[in-house]
Amino acid sequence: MTATRRIYDLLPELYRRLDARNHHALRDLTEVLEVGRGQIERDIDGLYRDWFVETADHAALDRIGALVGASDRQADTADHRALVADAVAYRRREGTRAAAETRLRDLSGWPVAIAAADEEGSVSIQVWQNQACRSALLTPAPFDRARTGSRAFWLHPLGIDAPLYKMPDRCPGMDRIFAAEHDAPLPLGLDENPGAVAGAIELQVADAAGEWHGIAPERIVLTALDEWQTRGKHPPDAAVAVDPRRGRLVILDPALVGVPLLASFGWVPPGTIGGGSYDRPLPARSASWVAEVDRFAVPTPGAKSPVFSSLGDALAAFRAVPGCGLIRILDSATYDIGDAAIHDQADVCLADPDAPRRLAIEAAAGESPTVRGALELRGTGSGLDLVLDGLWIDGAIRIEGRVAMRMTHCTLHACSAMRRARQAMPAIAIGHAVPGQHVAIADSLVGPLDLARGVHVDLQNCVIDGYDQLPAIARRPILTTRRSTVIGDADLAQLTADDTLFAGTLAVEHPGRGHIATSIATDATGVRWRSKLLGEPGYARLDRHADHAITTGASDGGEIGAFGGDRHFPRAALLHSAITDVLPAGQRYALSWH
Repeated sequence: MTATRRIYDLLPELYRRLDARNHHALRDLTEVLEVGRGQIERDIDGLYRDWFVETADHAALDRIGALVGASDRQADTADHRALVADAVAYRRREGTRAAAETRLRDLSGWPVAIAAADEEGSVSIQVWQNQACRSALLTPAPFDRARTGSRAFWLHPLGIDAPLYKMPDRCPGMDRIFAAEHDAPLPLGLDENPGAVAGAIELQVADAAGEWHGIAPERIVLTALDEWQTRGKHPPDAAVAVDPRRGRLVILDPALVGVPLLASFGWVPPGTIGGGSYDRPLPARSASWVAEVDRFAVPTPGAKSPVFSSLGDALAAFRAVPGCGLIRILDSATYDIGDAAIHDQADVCLADPDAPRRLAIEAAAGESPTVRGALELRGTGSGLDLVLDGLWIDGAIRIEGRVAMRMTHCTLHACSAMRRARQAMPAIAIGHAVPGQHVAIADSLVGPLDLARGVHVDLQNCVIDGYDQLPAIARRPILTTRRSTVIGDADLAQLTADDTLFAGTLAVEHPGRGHIATSIATDATGVRWRSKLLGEPGYARLDRHADHAITTGASDGGEIGAFGGDRHFPRAALLHSAITDVLPAGQRYALSWH
């Protein structure tokens, strides 16, 4: 049977032989009928596909969406299909608490719990805005060794307090009612069982042979370490004491003092900006020299694609490279570089002496390494182009000469140096402006900028923090900023700003140049923050009761500042408007935020 003559081939052989004697008139007739038959068959197949949201065509999908109230054609094809599928699932389970919780969670992006009605007939709705995540295995930052030896650490590698959180241990769904202890990121308290401890902390130590072993949750004591001293008695087999409210650790077992230690913990990062092991876009970079750094790898410095166990060794090897370089860090360890310098001069003849010398230092996908130390960038010849991507940097950067630096998805705060000096200091400093200097910072959390007059600076999705001690931006650079937050005074030569919040005194030498659109400059005390401490949940984020002009004043109707892309306030408004749709008519409710 052929594909194009199905009707003709179904005829008995006798009629087909007679038709051959009659110049195939019957065959020609069935070919005309075959056109209609093919269309009918395709329509029948299409009707079957249209039964399912996963396979329905666009027209049928729109009709299904209109029936269930999901007709958002502004979404792309995949999102619109998922929107309709979810709406169908909601309708099937409409009227149940699980469906209402799922509906509100999908609209806002936050876990939502609806409690049963109380004696007065009012229901309680709780929303968890903190989005906790589990860090990669990191190297904890040591506390003052002169006071505590090698026994006390901050779990966060920058040496800052960061509260610990228990991660949800099951996937949400409409087949069960929300339970906060399983489905919400909750702070780890002082009175928790070993299972809860395991859900928030993982500690590993290395033995003499270099093998890593985990510390059992039963050997982790939860206690307050306000002054880095344990209080009360602890079990004789306890290995470490952890303060979950601050993310601090003290070693109790003498056998573990001085032993290499790695930690993974649940915490609440500021968002998808700054350093961290979240899923960030990683551009495809190429270079004539590509090196990999892994603290626990076997070094092969002479190989075509060298591997180093130290970032300092990789930077030293780059001096002998005639072309551009790429250093990729494959783990989340801490690399102490001391006072390191990167400059445009090399120990060999450059491939192109007139071209800028280029180097990129990036973290591998899913990793969050820490670089500790001062970094000096020098451009005395053709210039230096440096890219820093995906790093936590506990130190300061000083730039001299013709240097162009781009920083993306980094956190740059000189935490260790500020603790030693007992005062704030600039994160990036440029003493003198020269042609070719340029600083571009995107999706990053950075300390104060002390940049010479006339230096060009570009900010996008950034937080620049003056720590309430220094100007956030000093010495009158030329600033172009979009969707950023500047906490502290800013003294500028020229300003171009869109969707930017200046929380401090703003001084612009040439206000007639550039432009300012959908941005606000206000006194620092006039902004209500969730937190101003790096490491705490809600760092540099606006409080729910912040000024309405700030929370809705951006060009897209959202909040002004670095976190406008998260659309927290529009999502909160959408959740408010949807509550009456998922609850019974006239149902009273009380909404609380965590």
